[in-house]
Amino acid sequence: ANDGYAPQPGVPLLGRIAAGSPVEAIQSNQSLSFADFTGDGETYALEVRGESMIEDHICSGDFVLVQKVNSVRDGEIVVALVDGSDATLKRYYSEPDGKVRLQPANSSMQPILLDAASVEIQGRVLAVLRKFR
Repeated sequence: ANDGYAPQPGVPLLGRIAAGSPVEAIQSNQSLSFADFTGDGETYALEVRGESMIEDHICSGDFVLVQKVNSVRDGEIVVALVDGSDATLKRYYSEPDGKVRLQPANSSMQPILLDAASVEIQGRVLAVLRKFR
């Protein structure tokens, strides 16, 4: 049951915290707006399944926020529809021979090389969300 709860559009940004050696905590009165992560235009979330993007710190069970776009730049993390049926999350590269390389961020996996006509870009990844509980 939803109970009428709506998530707040932002949270207080209280400061910075060290992930290495401890440093003095610095207070801030700013806020962090979730609109900063959703971008302009149509944005949606997908739950990640699999290990192909782990070296980009995108793990199975994470959620990616995706901005719906038709074209992307080389190196961007994209949602690509292959042969009209299979969707995959990979880094996109346009190759000089008219092919597209969908590059996993996992050194134990091979890139996927395809004719550009068989790849339809569904969107670009804007952010990764991970729940710890």
